[in-house]
Amino acid sequence: MYTLGNGVEQDYAQALHWFAKAANQGSAEALYGLLQLPPPYQYSRKAPSFRSGI
Repeated sequence: MYTLGNGVEQDYAQALHWFAKAANQGSAEALYGLLQLPPPYQYSRKAPSFRSGI
């Protein structure tokens, strides 16, 4: 939703927040979503977790 701006303003920070929350609960779809975000929001293997701090 936030990634594409469907029904809401496009907001990659919000997309990161919700993808990270779901990925931390084991969602493979959310992990894929994290990997599709543009560079400033992309998942890094160096990060110890997906927690975005938002």
